[in-house]
Amino acid sequence: MTARKIGFIDYFLDEWHANNYPRWIREAAGGRWEAALAWAELDAPPDRGPGATAARGTEQWCAEHGIERAASIGELIGRCDAIVVLSPDHPQHHERLAAEALRSGKPVYVDKTFAPNRAAAERMFELAAECGTPLFSSSALRFARELEPWQAERGRAAESRAAFVLGGGGFDHYAVHSFEMLTVLMGTGAKRLKAYGGAELFTYIVDYGDGRQGTVVQTPPAPFQASCAAADGGTAFFAECTDYFPRLIREMLAFFDSGGAPVEAAETIGTMALIDAARLARQKQDEWMNL
Repeated sequence: MTARKIGFIDYFLDEWHANNYPRWIREAAGGRWEAALAWAELDAPPDRGPGATAARGTEQWCAEHGIERAASIGELIGRCDAIVVLSPDHPQHHERLAAEALRSGKPVYVDKTFAPNRAAAERMFELAAECGTPLFSSSALRFARELEPWQAERGRAAESRAAFVLGGGGFDHYAVHSFEMLTVLMGTGAKRLKAYGGAELFTYIVDYGDGRQGTVVQTPPAPFQASCAAADGGTAFFAECTDYFPRLIREMLAFFDSGGAPVEAAETIGTMALIDAARLARQKQDEWMNL
């Protein structure tokens, strides 16, 4: 069996996701898929601080991973069966980096955070739909083993009366994980959001209407945890989230096989809208931000 080819498009390749995805894909694919080509706009990150380890350039990264360097995005798309757009810490570049792939008709996975704002997210999904291109994006935390009952049965989220998510990391890079988990547990349809806190410890209250409420607390040293209350009074609490990257990779490959995204566009756009509102609410605490 000849493996089908996945192409990586990145802002620069020496970053954590690109350094791990090739091996995880190889382990999960069973010979069906391989990371075959890569292209990066820059050889090294422009914002790597003083004293940091020197980044590997594109040529070195490709040689070490056994992946061919594409001369252009167009070449990569033409020679690959599916596309991964990475740049996980620089989502402001996703729309530009993904534009040609979104016109290709080939399955495209865009890494977290999907877009820098709701408007960009909507434009990307609109372009993909116009061109018949299957498109999928998600935080890996959506696929944590503990959230599987909600991910497998999406109607269950609409029955949740309340949910609480604790998340770690800084807002710009990691808020997507917390708010994606909230979307898994509560679904879409949030009406408004407010924030309390300071420095890097913030609490976000999300009003879904009809007495339904979500709460997200984020601070860098925290683990990822969640709790959910159903309409019948039953509750669940998850002290940890596990197995999420292997499960994300399996979902990605299944998406490449079928073209059917495991996450609806409305959920991804809704998650970006929550992050938009949270960013503004941090500057205007105790004021409702309408979604």
